[in-house]
Amino acid sequence: MSAHRSIANHSTTPARKEPGRAGAGVSGPAQTGGSKPARAAIPEATCRISAEGAVVEADSAFAGMLGFTREELLEVNARDLYRDPVEWQKLVDRYRRDPRLERVSALQAELRRRDGRPVHALLNGRAVRDARGRLEGFEVVAEDCTEKRELAAKLLQAQKMEAMGRLAGGVAHDFNNLLTVIKGYSDLLMQEAAPGSPAWRAAQQINLAADRASFLTTELLAFSRQQVVQPRLLDLNRVVADTQKMLARLIGEDIELEARLSESPVMVELDPGQITQVLLNLAANSRDAMPRGGKLAIETSNFEVTETTGPSKATLPSGRYALLSVSDTGCGMEGEGTKSSLAAIQAIAKQSGGDVWVTSEKGRGTTFAVCFAGAEQSCRAEAPQEARKPVRSAPARILLVEDEARVRELIGALLRRQGHTVLEAADGREALEAAEHSETPVQLLMTDVVMPEMNGRDLAKNLLSINPNIKRLFMSGYTANVIAHHGVLDQGVHFIQKPFSMKDLAAKAREALDKE
Repeated sequence: MSAHRSIANHSTTPARKEPGRAGAGVSGPAQTGGSKPARAAIPEATCRISAEGAVVEADSAFAGMLGFTREELLEVNARDLYRDPVEWQKLVDRYRRDPRLERVSALQAELRRRDGRPVHALLNGRAVRDARGRLEGFEVVAEDCTEKRELAAKLLQAQKMEAMGRLAGGVAHDFNNLLTVIKGYSDLLMQEAAPGSPAWRAAQQINLAADRASFLTTELLAFSRQQVVQPRLLDLNRVVADTQKMLARLIGEDIELEARLSESPVMVELDPGQITQVLLNLAANSRDAMPRGGKLAIETSNFEVTETTGPSKATLPSGRYALLSVSDTGCGMEGEGTKSSLAAIQAIAKQSGGDVWVTSEKGRGTTFAVCFAGAEQSCRAEAPQEARKPVRSAPARILLVEDEARVRELIGALLRRQGHTVLEAADGREALEAAEHSETPVQLLMTDVVMPEMNGRDLAKNLLSINPNIKRLFMSGYTANVIAHHGVLDQGVHFIQKPFSMKDLAAKAREALDKE
């Protein structure tokens, strides 16, 4: 206990103040004469440690921060309080080598609680030396910064994800413009070639590859939750089958992925990006619950809710529903990540008139059952979808505004092929001039949303002041948050997401022209 005596009896050590008061034995040389007023009490953790690492004295705040009682802490060596004992030795060696070092200022230290959990501490205080300047120990005020560090780390991660989302949105815009050109010209080639001929099959493969690339873009945006929500008739069997490869890459090779798909179609009316988001979130949760590997099963089915249906589905109105079930053999449902993912999934399900049920058993696994308003509602939408044929619109005068020359040239060609008269403009200024000098009134404005100098919404407002009867169709390769910022995703506004097919373009143009 000599180390205890050497530091405690050192003549230059100031008298010990009450634990919990600022500067309790650590603020430097003792103040004499009462020339300065005492500081207000603040809850700080203080301690005295000898150069050999013995904890000479500690208040209850310091002991509690590390999960000890004060008595227990006096039996612990400081090197054992560090997650890396070498860091303690480096500190001691530094102050031994340089007698001029007196203050301990804003020193970041990673300590370890009694239960092994990390504690990030900010240390301030002074070195205690004898009459010859030799290091005897330290008097320290410690601040627990663990929560601040964790919050800072979460903020940094959120900022990274936001930056990734912005990057994904920019990439998606450029990529979608390219895919619009690829899909459009492959549509034209397929119309020119004889069905089934080598040229037709080659164009078809280009078109299918463009569709797959478009789906990958949707998957990318699903991670950042920036995809444009455009509900359409979908078969869950097809969505799961198309997503399987990506899910396998996400969960890793040590987790077996099994798809149990219904023999009959499982139809829903949803945005494909939302379904992808549900699958990605559930697969990621299952992966985290199976760090040593396991099995992930995805199942689709149809079911019906009646008055006699069990209590788990009693909250749903009677009718037919589609079920997407994801089960794992992991450790069970726990953690904040799972809760936040469940909230997002439940929002998507409830938006579609469905719900989410979870069954979980610690050490045995978890099953998420996500249901959507299904076949009954979707079948009504299915008939026009199946019966829809290439639209031959009555000729109209269309003002096409697109700042990307290749995209503008393609869309103009597609619209002319459908019998329309097309005026082309590269920006808002050119568009206003074209509309002003047009021999007959323009019936439809088809404009990109995001353009330099004048965006699509402002252009539409200017044209409406000239021609109140003009119809509007907006298009963009940007993501939902960018488009929403420009105010064109309001109820009743006609919008087409790039890339689109010739058939989709014809249908959207006719829909906008026929609007009352």
